[in-house]
Amino acid sequence: MTEHHSEVVAAIEHLGLRSGEGLSTLELLRGYREQVEADAAGLENPRAVVEYLDFFNDLVTRTINECERIAAGLRQGIS
Repeated sequence: MTEHHSEVVAAIEHLGLRSGEGLSTLELLRGYREQVEADAAGLENPRAVVEYLDFFNDLVTRTINECERIAAGLRQGIS
């Protein structure tokens, strides 16, 4: 295995870790959204909180997709 190959493999592994962390973050965001919806009456502006959470949900989802896309491209490059 060349040094370049091992660096690419390490990058693929790193991207996989980031994707996994992103999935964990999505679970947290979903839980927070459920809490906001359950406690909406006690919040001044629950809609704004939900929109804020949805923004980050979308951001993290796009980041996971990009990590997976880049990792797939790297895998193709070393096959």
